[in-house]
Amino acid sequence: MNSSSLKHAIRLGEVKVGTKKYSSNKHVRWDYSLVVDYDSKFPKDLKNKCLSIIYFILVNDEIYKIGQTSGESGIQGCLNCYSKAGQDDPGENRFSINYLMRECISQGKKVEVYMQYAEPIKVKTKGIFNDEIVEVPVSAKGMEGVCISDYQSVYGKNSYPIWNFQEANESPPKYILLEYQDYTSKRKQQREK
Repeated sequence: MNSSSLKHAIRLGEVKVGTKKYSSNKHVRWDYSLVVDYDSKFPKDLKNKCLSIIYFILVNDEIYKIGQTSGESGIQGCLNCYSKAGQDDPGENRFSINYLMRECISQGKKVEVYMQYAEPIKVKTKGIFNDEIVEVPVSAKGMEGVCISDYQSVYGKNSYPIWNFQEANESPPKYILLEYQDYTSKRKQQREK
């Protein structure tokens, strides 16, 4: 599947290696974080808005990852988790996705991010004494499930985008896991000094 399949998504921009060098004395895997070069047409107010979001990472216009977030820092906060992995204390999945994006970029491939979202909805809820109308987020996990189901309708029931390791119950490539173990070990040793 490619970007033409994303009927409800908007393009955020392209992922690139940043130009600001990491300046702390902590051990890092990469001196430069990844950054999103946002499209000029992307609405700036959506960057940090708390929404139910599905994001798509595409490599050379092919969907490699479908993910979801409903964090308070919006899509920018979500993507920062990936882009700063290797300069912080990430989990193996974030570290792996960062590593894979870097590999693609170094090979001259285009890494892009798209998103679709749902605004919070108003519902009547019962309190202890009164009923009240409150805004609640739509389940981003449920929205992701619909997108994964659509993907599987094209590629087969047990198919996932190649970077959806957790959903497919697979591990990232072994060489990346070894890099991750080395990285986390060096960070731990540095903390213990």
